[in-house]
Amino acid sequence: MSIFEHAKAFDERIEFLTNPLNLHISPTSFEDLYLVPDHTPPVEDNRDQIMVITGPSGSGKDSVKQALIKCDDQYVEITTATTRQRRTESGEPIEAYVWMTGWKPEYAEDKGAVAGYVEEYSLIEHDVHHGNLYGIPRTNIEEANGVPIVDLDVHGVINIFRTLGGLYLINSVLVIPPDFETLMSRFNERDNADARIDAAVECIEKAPSLVDMIFINRTVPNFEDHLARTAQGIIETLNDQNEEPSI
Repeated sequence: MSIFEHAKAFDERIEFLTNPLNLHISPTSFEDLYLVPDHTPPVEDNRDQIMVITGPSGSGKDSVKQALIKCDDQYVEITTATTRQRRTESGEPIEAYVWMTGWKPEYAEDKGAVAGYVEEYSLIEHDVHHGNLYGIPRTNIEEANGVPIVDLDVHGVINIFRTLGGLYLINSVLVIPPDFETLMSRFNERDNADARIDAAVECIEKAPSLVDMIFINRTVPNFEDHLARTAQGIIETLNDQNEEPSI
């Protein structure tokens, strides 16, 4: 697809998701936060929880994750693992990931090599994306002193539901920009832009059917306050959905 076709597909999908006539999502009382009623958890679910934030690269997943952690101290950030190179030129901290070493580009197509990394680092969820392996070490989930919160791409969301959906109550939020132009402005400085655009279109096609809520992450005045209200909205909406209905 050309970039113009990508832009058209992306914007049409956003328009569909936020259309008041779309019966698959419903607005909440919080601005730009939508509930996906078909994907709400059962009441009285006593499983330990995991909070998953997903969205295209540049959508603001980490900002929403940090706002949730600041809003409610039950959330504990989980360090995921990756084989990609650390972005030292942009000041990426060493604690941002568990840095899995020794990876070679050809390993991305080698199931045996991937399996070796999964075993060595005890990854309970993993995916090869943009030529690198990403995953969540089991101990980082099991030893979390609270509700683990992670940000994943759509492949990671699919994998974590497949591997952990029976063991944990997984709450999830999709973060997306309001339009393709905004998305481009947020990652046009990053490498491999074509692959990121393809992934963004794939994300907004697949992720809405997987998540509990969708947040349209606009650039607005007083953005930090807006994020704080959104985080509070996510928590309140989840609490409302998990409450046992009165008889």
